[in-house]
Amino acid sequence: MRSATFNTARGVILNIFFACAFLGTIVLGVHAPKTITSRIWLISDWMINYQGGFIRRGLPGEVLFLISRVLHISSIPLIVASYLFFFGILFFAVWRLTINSSKNFWVIAIVLSPAFLSFQLLHPQAGYRKEIIFLAALALFALLHRNKALTPGQSTVYLVAIAVIGTLSHEAIFLYLPYFVPVLLLSGYSYAKTVKQVAPACIAGLLAFAVCALFPLVALPLVPVDADPLRSQPGLRAD
Repeated sequence: MRSATFNTARGVILNIFFACAFLGTIVLGVHAPKTITSRIWLISDWMINYQGGFIRRGLPGEVLFLISRVLHISSIPLIVASYLFFFGILFFAVWRLTINSSKNFWVIAIVLSPAFLSFQLLHPQAGYRKEIIFLAALALFALLHRNKALTPGQSTVYLVAIAVIGTLSHEAIFLYLPYFVPVLLLSGYSYAKTVKQVAPACIAGLLAFAVCALFPLVALPLVPVDADPLRSQPGLRAD
């Protein structure tokens, strides 16, 4: 009885933390574009696109540019909606994994760590950048395997897609692909099966990484803070 009570209390505390952290993430994420520092170091990171030619880190910006042009709306709300969407996936997946876990000391310590779900609250300029794409993908991958919702074939396709999309979004994401290995091993995959699952993604990611290495970022003059760079500079290629 006492153990059940403590477990329930830990669950309540974790639910409160998730709710507060997610609401804080939304508030700061909406407010971030209003500051000049975020405009220079955060928003511009999402605005790199292919309108001036292929360039590394340009995939998200190209998609947002096309949506902005089709809908005739500013790119800023689209960028905010994009990174909040990925944060939503991250929080939901981690919440489900945590609530269904043992909720022991180490689980709680990881969840409450300022280096995890609270990082963007402490450092908004860095916390809302494109690395959130990888974190959301990894958390969702872990949740899907926890629920046994992916077949081996679907898992391979998922990893290849993340390797290519992630690397074209930010080349450093390619270096994070090994983090998917423990998820597969903890899901009961053998070492041989894990290698078979990860190998296609590594090859696809390596090819995307090689392509990105051939197209370095080219610095362009910064635009005014009150301007919409995606629309005023279709070939924006650097932050």
